Amino acid sequence: MTSSKPKVSNKTFVPYSEGFIPNAAYRQYKKAFLKNNEDFSMMFQDYYESGDFVYFAFPGDLSSFRVLNRTTDEIKQLIIDESTHLSPMYVSHMQQVGDQLIILAGQAHAYNALIYTVDLPTLKVTSSKQLGTHPSALGGTHFTLTSDGIALFIAGDKLQVYNPFTDVESFIPLPFTTTGVISQAHTTLVYGEQDGVLYTSVLDESFNLSPMHTTRFPSSSCKLIDLSIKGDTLFIATVDPLGLRFRNYISGYNLSTGQLTYCLGIEDASPLILMAIE
Repeated sequence: MTSSKPKVSNKTFVPYSEGFIPNAAYRQYKKAFLKNNEDFSMMFQDYYESGDFVYFAFPGDLSSFRVLNRTTDEIKQLIIDESTHLSPMYVSHMQQVGDQLIILAGQAHAYNALIYTVDLPTLKVTSSKQLGTHPSALGGTHFTLTSDGIALFIAGDKLQVYNPFTDVESFIPLPFTTTGVISQAHTTLVYGEQDGVLYTSVLDESFNLSPMHTTRFPSSSCKLIDLSIKGDTLFIATVDPLGLRFRNYISGYNLSTGQLTYCLGIEDASPLILMAIE
């Protein structure tokens, strides 16, 4: 999608645990892994592309992490010392900041987040943090990393903030009870959903909140599936279980004003199943 209007793409995608990967990239990466006698399947949790390198999180703890050099097809593991906290986890976010990679994961069977810092020139894990979170924080779009590597978690009517570079934790009060938080490019959005209404507020890089906007879904019976930010537009994917004509909607809203700028209805008879929006 573009920031002005959706457009049809003829690319094919392969699903993985956290989303969808272009089929061409999937085939390229799978070939490189097999060349190195490494297993590769659609069950990896997340991947992150940056320059010549691709970082893959596979099920397990940090020892299952792999780094692929797309130029040489070489695959490496992270260097982990005994002081690093290891636990089964689910990786959902990675962000490169300078020559460091921040990895954000939810710890299995616990209300804890795991945050790791990796020195990219050496691939050495330089810090690890086990952080207690609100019970609602570690699911779906309930936590994220900003472009500056700051970890954010929903916490009721507050936003939990953790800076891995300074090891400082703080909380920001919010004007509504949060459902989720997303950060894409340099835009961070917190939102809450209640009775067919979406409450949103944008955070700037200093974590100051913009005025809250209230946005109504295309139908009062719509349920939120996913959302994505492109430029100055918030795209929302919804499903209407009671819809007589349209089963799904993709709507675009101006981030600054909250005004509806685009709405596409997908007929109930369509063979398409709307699963996510990117």
